[in-house]
Amino acid sequence: MIEYVSTRNPSIKVRSSKAILDGQAEGGGLYVPSDLDLVKVDEYNRHMKLDGATFTLRQLDPEAEGSIGTRTLAGGRMETKVTGADGAPLGHLVFEDLEPGYYEVTETMAPGGYILKGDSSFYFKVTPAEMTLLEKEESLPMKYWSNAESPETLFENGTLTVTNTPGSELPSTGGIGTGLYCILGLVMMLGAGGALIIRKRKKMRR
Repeated sequence: MIEYVSTRNPSIKVRSSKAILDGQAEGGGLYVPSDLDLVKVDEYNRHMKLDGATFTLRQLDPEAEGSIGTRTLAGGRMETKVTGADGAPLGHLVFEDLEPGYYEVTETMAPGGYILKGDSSFYFKVTPAEMTLLEKEESLPMKYWSNAESPETLFENGTLTVTNTPGSELPSTGGIGTGLYCILGLVMMLGAGGALIIRKRKKMRR
């Protein structure tokens, strides 16, 4: 009999290559790869895969409390990737060989012609046996968070599908975007008003 051993977790052994594909480990346990495969798609057409989305993976401390931004695990993993880059298939990226632990994956830049959602972060728990998507509960340490099911995402067998809505970002507050248009509009209104007053004065002099 040929015995196959997981290169990511040598303690997991399976009896055949078919068992690897079926996800069955020796002893009836479940073998789940520790890779997170992320797929970026159009929200209205999930067959349309999108390159150019940037995601950052951050390993978190499951015991930490407070703001999520302060929960980075000291010495933990942090990595940024772009869908479709470095030879990845259209709309895909992979965070490979995740060690057991807790992770945050955040979309930091949408593909061209698309916009980010309000909260673009996803949270995972990785064990030698499985990977689960968690429900964000910021009032608790991450180790107490429960499993999540989100209508905006599809997570199955280590693959996370993330959607983006077509559109463009509005100019930021304080930038030259909307403020410049307001100023130009005000100048045009004042100019039109001044021209009207001058014409009325000319008529009165006649």
